[in-house]
Amino acid sequence: MSEELGMNETLPTYPARGRVLDANLNLLDRSIEDVDGRPAAFVADIELRREGDDLVIADLIAASGLLQRFFGGHTPSSLLRRFAWHDVAEIGTRVVLGISAEDHVVTWPERWVRDHLIARIPGGRHDP
Repeated sequence: MSEELGMNETLPTYPARGRVLDANLNLLDRSIEDVDGRPAAFVADIELRREGDDLVIADLIAASGLLQRFFGGHTPSSLLRRFAWHDVAEIGTRVVLGISAEDHVVTWPERWVRDHLIARIPGGRHDP
């Protein structure tokens, strides 16, 4: 049986350049924080590009997550935004960007809720 499946053969190994990531374990659904430690979005998908024989990450496709927390479902593709891979500074339990995401278009729902709803609550304009 093992001979039929080729189980006694060894898989070829290829030298890896750079860091090897398991996208499902290390990237997808991770929260994204900006350089100031503020939550910016979460990783909804990744975009790959080919460099020679290698596939490398070109962009992180990000979603805000705010609408899904209230209404459920998936983010419409029109609301997905990209963070360039070269802007990623650290990957751990969260993805940390080397840039500020305050003015990035993906954070507009959080900014709108913060400025128009939370700010009207007494004490909502500052950290406790």
